[in-house]
Amino acid sequence: EQVKLLDRFSTNNKSLTGTLYLTATHLLFIDTQQKETWILHHHIASVEKLALTTSGCPLVIQCKNFRIVHFIVPRERDCHDIYNSLLQLSKQAKYEDLYAFSYNPKQNDSERLKGWQVIDLAKEYERMGVPNENWKLSDANREYKVCETYPRELYVPKTATPPMIMGSSNFRSKGRLPVLSYCRQGTEHRMQSWWDTQKDIGRIIVRISSKIWNDEKIRESDERKRLNAMANRAAGKGYENEDNYSNIRFQFVGIENIHVMRSSLQKLLEVNGNKGLSVNDFYSGLESSGWLRHIKAVLDAAIFLAKAIVVENASVLVHCSDGWDRTSQVCSLGSLLLEPYYRTMEGFMCKNFRIVHFIVPRERDCHDIYNSLLQLSKQAKYEDLYAFSYNPKQNDSERLKGWQVIDLAKEYERMGVPNENWKLSDANREYKAAICRCSQPLSGFSARCVEDEKLLKAISAANSGNHYMYVVDTRPKHRMQSWWDTQKDIGRIIVRISSKIWNDEKIRESDERKRLNAMANRAAGKGYENEDNYSNIRFQFVGIENIHVMRSSLQKLLEVNGNKGLSVNDFYSGLESSGWLRHIKAVLDAAIFLAKAIVVENASVLVHCSDGWDRTSQVCSLGSLLLEPYYRTMEGFMVLIEKDWISFGHKFSERCGHLDGDPKEVSPVFTQFLECVWHLTEQFPQAFEFNEAFLLQIHEHVHSCQFGNFIGNCQKEREELKLKEKTYSLWPFLLDDRQKYLNPLYSSKSERLTVLEPNTVSFNFKFWRNMYHQFDRTLHPRQSVLNIIMNMNEQNKQLEEDIKDLEAKITQCKNGILTKDLLLGVHPESPALKTSLCLKEQSLLPVNDTLRAIEGSSPADNRYCDYPEEFSKSEPGVVSLEYGVARMTC
Repeated sequence: EQVKLLDRFSTNNKSLTGTLYLTATHLLFIDTQQKETWILHHHIASVEKLALTTSGCPLVIQCKNFRIVHFIVPRERDCHDIYNSLLQLSKQAKYEDLYAFSYNPKQNDSERLKGWQVIDLAKEYERMGVPNENWKLSDANREYKVCETYPRELYVPKTATPPMIMGSSNFRSKGRLPVLSYCRQGTEHRMQSWWDTQKDIGRIIVRISSKIWNDEKIRESDERKRLNAMANRAAGKGYENEDNYSNIRFQFVGIENIHVMRSSLQKLLEVNGNKGLSVNDFYSGLESSGWLRHIKAVLDAAIFLAKAIVVENASVLVHCSDGWDRTSQVCSLGSLLLEPYYRTMEGFMCKNFRIVHFIVPRERDCHDIYNSLLQLSKQAKYEDLYAFSYNPKQNDSERLKGWQVIDLAKEYERMGVPNENWKLSDANREYKAAICRCSQPLSGFSARCVEDEKLLKAISAANSGNHYMYVVDTRPKHRMQSWWDTQKDIGRIIVRISSKIWNDEKIRESDERKRLNAMANRAAGKGYENEDNYSNIRFQFVGIENIHVMRSSLQKLLEVNGNKGLSVNDFYSGLESSGWLRHIKAVLDAAIFLAKAIVVENASVLVHCSDGWDRTSQVCSLGSLLLEPYYRTMEGFMVLIEKDWISFGHKFSERCGHLDGDPKEVSPVFTQFLECVWHLTEQFPQAFEFNEAFLLQIHEHVHSCQFGNFIGNCQKEREELKLKEKTYSLWPFLLDDRQKYLNPLYSSKSERLTVLEPNTVSFNFKFWRNMYHQFDRTLHPRQSVLNIIMNMNEQNKQLEEDIKDLEAKITQCKNGILTKDLLLGVHPESPALKTSLCLKEQSLLPVNDTLRAIEGSSPADNRYCDYPEEFSKSEPGVVSLEYGVARMTC
């Protein structure tokens, strides 16, 4: 009793006096006002007993969720007993002593099992479209004989053989061979078009000819002059050899190229702008410009096309040089001649040749206008064009509706295709690039693994749309699949992956280590792929530091964060020197590289670090989050964690220090991932279904050991612990509080948020106050905008319910059946009409201006920053200790 709880950021050492209780699972402090502070034993990271003072013995407790509590215990002996007890209770020697094995939310076995079935990874791979013609489910690891830290079900290229899988596994650290993590399914369509751009079109032309219903001939119309085409033929380019094409008739229609057309228009405008010409001179100049002659040539070509189709019933293949100028003219005009619909306003759906002549009084002004117009009339990039700044006062839905006025899919449907003769080809549609994961090679400098090389070739071949792939080493120096590489010599696997990519035969390997470290490993004969052994592979180092550097960086951040005497400048200087935000940026940059390689280059990516369960998990999961909107929903985010973190063997128990073990294995890897996601939610507030509280709650329970999801270091270990039979899953409990974690700004229909492109310039990275100060109430200057919106939404819902009740009573009154009881039931003031918390007048206490301000606000804004009790983080209520304590809501 008479224990004091100090406010560590109070300027006058303000404290609360109360009683400290020690239960089997929690440390509980109850002050004189009966306010409770609960601390789960598993949240305690360190306990420090300071030297005895005149007021008592200080006891400082630092928690894994960044809470710091400072008690003053009156008697030194009591403080020593509490200190020893907390040391034992916070570090368990075996899994069975963790809170999850005793936690009982009063559910029966069937309810517990149902909770574990909320997330089904088999359904997730099915959603991604695998297995398919390129990827298969392998049973090689069914009994964990290939890799103990991988899941039982592994998806590999369809051409991967058991010897290749075993050989690659033996070649990689911890047996973590390249396997599929995520397969990106494309959403873009390209309608069938038969515009040939002068390539050798042999078989496809013959195929078109054979598909014509009533005719076995096809005409090919070349819009160039025959003389030009012959010159190209002599040069060995741009001309089909007629001997190679049966049932083909070639026709040259002689439309000039763009340079001749530009010159012709210029001559026409010179004649048109000369007001002194006589009628005869004007017509003579018009004739010499050749403009109308070119117009006639284009129309003649379109007429030829229309006659070939109507009179001869022959298909026509049109091309010029590159297929986007004269080909466009002839195809569109031919369609206009043949199809009445294209002559309607909707079916048909420039420069206007205006000439203005100004007289400017002063030559200097004229010169300034001249220079300005030269600059303003010729923009250097697309983003400077008027369309990007034009705003007709329409919202996003109206703008999107405008783009949907013309639907080419409906137009092809109107023409009756696809049908029994024509099909919609998806050869240019699918992004079959993949993200794959593994670990580093174990072999020496000169050694190689043929099986590993073949497996990578199979991965690359699964994407036929590209001829190379990336291997990304994470260590320092659109549809996708993820290959986690564990730094072994990935020869055959990389080659195998490369050969399996549908639209691409390239694969990138991303090594998350720094290149300098990787080179040192190579010199030592370990952990580095020999580029000479892998064809069509591009290696990339993205420079994410190891777990020891990250642990040290977080420690420096917390030291700065816990120092209440720092000025604003000193705080930001300490934040910079800790390097924490710099590491967050490095992880996000690696994920952005991965996403761009898949979307822009359509290249598969194989990601690895050292052992493939830390930096590899970060990059693969964040890359998937950028590419896949589903993972930005509440359920999808749970699936992402289950797939890329839990099932692929991130060592949660070691990294989070669940048991009493080697402190050097503890590192904030998953905390960094959550912080990266938080930064993405800040840049794209409409892209995520969940809010900040959802991320904080997950972080809370990663360390609480209250649920079984994050206990253990791999799936095999979790199965041996029988977690699904003895513990409960976190996910259904989060979904039960779904409304609490919804983001009111979320827009699931925004097409511009399909693939996220975050900006990682330095000023976009902020200190996450609600993570590192969530328990320090005096450091929350104001309620968040999202919380205000959520409160307003709740009020609106309550008001809508009240309106319905009142309308029902009015209807009853009109019908003459309103009774006395109903009249009494009409409440004069709805709870929803009461003043919102966010509008209540707050009682604010002045604080010392010399203390650092809150990030994102000025010192003036912080002069009154006592956080109201209504906004503070609520502690869980007391429940029967027979069942432990109810699940933590902080």
